[in-house]
Amino acid sequence: MIVEILTSFLALFSASFSFYYLLFAVRKPKIYCQEESNFSNFIKRRCPILEQHYWPTPWAVTAHLTTIFRAVIQRQATTNNWAYTRQIVVLSDGGQVALDWATWDVTAAEDAPVLLILPGLTGGSMNNYVTHMAQDGLLLGYKPVVFNQRGIADIPMKTPKTFCATSTRDLKDVVENIRKCQPKSPILTVGVSLGGMIISKYLHDYPLTNDISGVVTVCSTWDMHASRTALRSFTSKQLYNKYLARELKRLLMKNIKEFDTKQFKDVSLEKMQLIEDFDKEITIKMHGYSSLEEYYTDGSNYSRIPQLRTPLIAINTVDDPFVPYESLPFTNFKGNPLALLVVLRKGGHFGFIEGLYPTGPTWMNRALREVLPALNQYSLNKHS
Repeated sequence: MIVEILTSFLALFSASFSFYYLLFAVRKPKIYCQEESNFSNFIKRRCPILEQHYWPTPWAVTAHLTTIFRAVIQRQATTNNWAYTRQIVVLSDGGQVALDWATWDVTAAEDAPVLLILPGLTGGSMNNYVTHMAQDGLLLGYKPVVFNQRGIADIPMKTPKTFCATSTRDLKDVVENIRKCQPKSPILTVGVSLGGMIISKYLHDYPLTNDISGVVTVCSTWDMHASRTALRSFTSKQLYNKYLARELKRLLMKNIKEFDTKQFKDVSLEKMQLIEDFDKEITIKMHGYSSLEEYYTDGSNYSRIPQLRTPLIAINTVDDPFVPYESLPFTNFKGNPLALLVVLRKGGHFGFIEGLYPTGPTWMNRALREVLPALNQYSLNKHS
């Protein structure tokens, strides 16, 4: 009797879950762009993955599971024999950052694109998802390079200044350095989360001199106020907000000798439990903002999208715990003929895992291997 009841229950559960999975989880991405623009038509033709269903990992189909398990079980990209070569870049204010160039036995063509990768908050070249992006670049015949922000990847700070969502001057110094090293190569960029926010603002701040041929942002926040609210929810606060705040404090303490202790004499690290606490006590003071609201407004790029003149493909998800769906700037993307917003029903915060044992590349990597060549070809056609 008990066996029959359990069997019936499992059968009902399997049927119900299958119904939910196939009806609500497995979806094609939705694309928001200026209809029939040359750019959007070109990208759609060249990127069939944008018209195909995304099949998320069935046992990690919720936002938090796909976000967490991608971070926990994804392995570094080591299937090919490649390694990083580090270059230290001295910034215009005397600070320093590290560029990690991915290299292997195959030499890229002299005019092959540089793939500049900007990781998310506190992320660096050795993060699992970053190594997969670097490997994607190598497999495409590109020259991948990871931009490790100030204090990241074991590079000590030389000035009392951290990175933030509006640190576009640092990116300009990095791009200028890359241009000197690779004068014949176009520069494509991929920015994940915070990295995408910085790139987007960079395109706005330097519209005529940004030297970027094409941009892909992945799960970037377009409205920092909305993201602050989302990260205050109980689950997101416990899973992400407090963890990232601890990482920021660890980075600060590692380089504490560079900071003016008088400026921060009233700051209590113990009281900085959330990212917004760190921003209020540290970030806005270092970067000259009068308030947290002023910084978050300046770091929100939704209103800048219509003015951008560099081809931009943004990838976001409906269920991102960092980026509320209602904060996505659909109308602004439709108002720019060079911008395209791709929204997946599932995927979490750059999770995108697929398959039953998702330890390797994700949907995002498959998408980049189509999107990046399309962006590069569009730029070449435009300048031919």
